[in-house]
Amino acid sequence: MFNSFTGDIKDAARRHLHTWKTALGLTTRQDHAAIEQVITEAYRAAGLTPPRRIVWCPSPLAMTWVRTLSTEMWQQQVGANVRDTLIDEPIRRAWPLIQACMSQGFCRELSEYLEGGLIDAVRAKEQALWNALSDECATCFDTLPLGVRAAITETLTAEGLPSTDLSALALLYYGTDGFVWGPVESQAITLAFVRKRMKLESETQAVTPLISLLEQSHTFIAHENVFWISEPPRFISENTMHYGDGWTVTVSPELQGWSRRLSLSSLFGDAVLP
Repeated sequence: MFNSFTGDIKDAARRHLHTWKTALGLTTRQDHAAIEQVITEAYRAAGLTPPRRIVWCPSPLAMTWVRTLSTEMWQQQVGANVRDTLIDEPIRRAWPLIQACMSQGFCRELSEYLEGGLIDAVRAKEQALWNALSDECATCFDTLPLGVRAAITETLTAEGLPSTDLSALALLYYGTDGFVWGPVESQAITLAFVRKRMKLESETQAVTPLISLLEQSHTFIAHENVFWISEPPRFISENTMHYGDGWTVTVSPELQGWSRRLSLSSLFGDAVLP
């Protein structure tokens, strides 16, 4: 039974958090074959049949548009969104086994340290990503950046879908429902820590493929028959993420200030806020 979040465990958690945050800044091209195998294993572990198609996209924006357009053209062939079955339900089932190995106080402190530390590090960037996607929600296809339009068309063509009638869908409102930023997904960092660092292997065996999927993927949307996944940024300059299709996400000074104020508030209370 783990009772005290101090000493070696706290040091291990600090190193784990640092490694996790560092990995979020890496722009190395992902190994498609390896990640596709992880996707297959995660679906099977959740009791799902692996998706018939895994569709790679150069950016989260292109991914959300490709999902919407291909769903429109494929109709029922994509199946339902399986986020809950793939992610939420397995995590809910895993936690009672994990919590049986630690005191309530230890579990709370560990989660607050890892989840809170990650949120503080990525809050501004995560909000910038959501803001950028939201800005494009009401955008017509024909007014998207040229590189993004080309990437969407190329991806649809590669999947055997017609790309000549996209202008007819120009007013289509695309959706971000089911959108997952893997390493930032709630509890991903904590589950990885208790498995890898605390060696609770049998307790986390059922969610091991899911942990790998969340840790290794950038962003994705999972349906029954199709899994859409985005490449990470090609490079990151200062506070801007640059994707392969030319789409960029910039963290504004306002968002940086907002994130810092929330971080200080969580540490010291609302009294530090202006």
